[in-house]
Amino acid sequence: MRRVARIALPATVLVVATASALAANRAFWLELPTTYMTEQDRKIAIEKINGALDGGNDGETYRWENPATGASGTVTPKASFARDGARCRSADFATTAGGRKNASTWKLCKLGDGWKIVDD
Repeated sequence: MRRVARIALPATVLVVATASALAANRAFWLELPTTYMTEQDRKIAIEKINGALDGGNDGETYRWENPATGASGTVTPKASFARDGARCRSADFATTAGGRKNASTWKLCKLGDGWKIVDD
């Protein structure tokens, strides 16, 4: 009986810790500004982001804003590079919507129908 208890307790702790981590991760994703963006916000942002990635100057910041919702953001393209024959860029992004703010840096490549986030 004690052997079962010794195994069951660590297993229970692992399950609870995993569930807590998943809940925290889910809460993190639900609090990102993009969760609060409207379809119109996304359209405005994507248009500005695509333009900046397609032809923007390295290090220059391009701003987008939807006055109707207050959502806004910036994209700052960095140096271009090639990966598997595709045109790629890293870029800094900042987004504000629904009272939430977030900033991140991504590497993207232009693949087929548009810019896609790629791994390092």
